[in-house]
Amino acid sequence: MVNLKQLEPITARDARSCVDPLSMEASSSATDGSTLGTTISPRVVERSDHTVHRAERFGGWLSTVTHVLKLPPHGFGKPSRRQEVVLSDGGTIQLCWWISGDATIALLPGLNNDSRLPMIQHVAHNLRKHGFTVVIVDYRGLGGQSLKSGRTFGADSWVDLPDVFKAIRKYMAWNAPLFAMGMSMGGSCLVKYLSTIPADKCELRAAASMSAPLNLSQHMQRLESTPHWRVGNFLTMAIARLKICVLWVVDPGSRPYLRRIDWSRLMRGTRLRDLEAATICPMNGFNDPEDYYAFAKPEVSQVTVPLLVMHARDDPIIGYEELPLSELKANPNISLAITPTGGHLGYHGHWAEDLIAAHFVAHAGACWVPSSGEQPRSRL
Repeated sequence: MVNLKQLEPITARDARSCVDPLSMEASSSATDGSTLGTTISPRVVERSDHTVHRAERFGGWLSTVTHVLKLPPHGFGKPSRRQEVVLSDGGTIQLCWWISGDATIALLPGLNNDSRLPMIQHVAHNLRKHGFTVVIVDYRGLGGQSLKSGRTFGADSWVDLPDVFKAIRKYMAWNAPLFAMGMSMGGSCLVKYLSTIPADKCELRAAASMSAPLNLSQHMQRLESTPHWRVGNFLTMAIARLKICVLWVVDPGSRPYLRRIDWSRLMRGTRLRDLEAATICPMNGFNDPEDYYAFAKPEVSQVTVPLLVMHARDDPIIGYEELPLSELKANPNISLAITPTGGHLGYHGHWAEDLIAAHFVAHAGACWVPSSGEQPRSRL
């Protein structure tokens, strides 16, 4: 297995012998001292070795909320570069680069999250410790951007990802690997993208998702089923509605496009389904929420790029039972990391990022052989 204390790029010796790092035997521990055992493999199913942080011991809600309330990571700093990507319909996406090395990770945040959120910054910071350059993707209308077209961010934003990955690749060294990690809704978009593109045409060498909804229709039914789930439904909807209202107030440039929203329905809504019917459906051209969910649903059997799917059993937002486990296990290109705790994106410490980094290193490819201590060769 991989020594997570030394998640370095593939060595020249490994490249010559075409060794897959995940098949290499070694006894090691995670950077937080937890024993990883021998369960790192291309087909991980259960991660019983997951180190339970003290914030995760009292249920998924606490680990989720405390992760959201984190302060910015010490020493993270401002991005090395901000890059605007103009999409085919005139809309824009902002790429925030934190440059560390040649190998690059595109980090796709969840619903209404962006590069300014400390929770997202902590994930990027932990990945950078392994030598990766991290590019946080700020979707349409987020990260301080105005809307520049009639479309807004949603689970259908997977259609923008080809342009995003091409824009990132343009500024990378030619032989450096590009990876992507999606969080929550960003993970859903990523998996959908991977299910629509063959491996030989994909810009990514490997990918990972965390706490991602892979069946939005089933997810919404669960969120509307019991008082416990309805609480999570209402809170998520209320936060998203507040951000839309703030965007209207503080950003006059976005108002011409926000006029397409059904504001009466939005303000009366108590469910995410109501919010999507009032905003995403009229703005992005869907007949109703079910039409939107069907368009966004990934066909996981069609994923041909190495993908790590990470999910916690106590996720209070995206229920573990919603995962299409039989389809995920049937696809040899997909690995699963199922943990007993962790909530919704609520993994504390850096255990999750260590495992994701190991997955990416394993699939970096023999063509990428940087020397020790090499300076970044990106074209930024």
